[in-house]
Amino acid sequence: MSQLSLQLKDLQYVILPCSGILPNEYKELYQSAYQLWHEIWGPELQKLDNIKHLYSNEFTRHHFFGCTFLKKEAIGLYCFSIIDLTLSSIQNDSWFNPWPTEKLKELSEGAKYGIMPAWLSVSKKYRRSNSQQDLNIALIQTELCIRKNYELNAETLFGTARVERGVDKICRKLGGTSQGIIPYRKGAVELFTFSYENIKEAHKKYSFAQNYLWKNKLDPMNTIEKYTRRINDETSKIRKHN
Repeated sequence: MSQLSLQLKDLQYVILPCSGILPNEYKELYQSAYQLWHEIWGPELQKLDNIKHLYSNEFTRHHFFGCTFLKKEAIGLYCFSIIDLTLSSIQNDSWFNPWPTEKLKELSEGAKYGIMPAWLSVSKKYRRSNSQQDLNIALIQTELCIRKNYELNAETLFGTARVERGVDKICRKLGGTSQGIIPYRKGAVELFTFSYENIKEAHKKYSFAQNYLWKNKLDPMNTIEKYTRRINDETSKIRKHN
């Protein structure tokens, strides 16, 4: 077994805003999460898009992130934005670049508030491909990502999965509905939606590790509660109407 083997009891899942004023006691965790994102995506975007410098606004523009820490070291991360797909400004967001315009218009008719996840980042030294890990951090982070849609009472979570990395298989396993495979950059992506109803059932079969981290999560800014309050009335109206 690798000396880098992870133990679930040593991990903590933390939710923090991507920008704004933070209490001093959480700044070190925030910096570690940001550094992980930059270390993973700086070289990756240079390779994919020839981007020479990755600016921090691509991180801070999202509403919050969920990050798994080993003590104070960030090892797995997703960023999240709460979106209203009926707005043309959202449909024209760069995140939806691979998505066909007509598909977005079609989906906007059946979904209002949803979640746009971005920037899956897993520390290279804790990836299963690089070390003998019992815990699959990429899978656990994605389970936690999808679960947020259910916990926030949002209508739909959108996913853009890189096929060559196998993320499409994870999304399908976790309850995603494929919206098609699109050639993108130097490969292909599969587009997914995760409905509230599908996740409500699918998340019951997610890993023990995901459930442990969620139940023991640290959310010092009450981010989940805040966004749930903001979207709950609207999504409840939509479900009653349907």
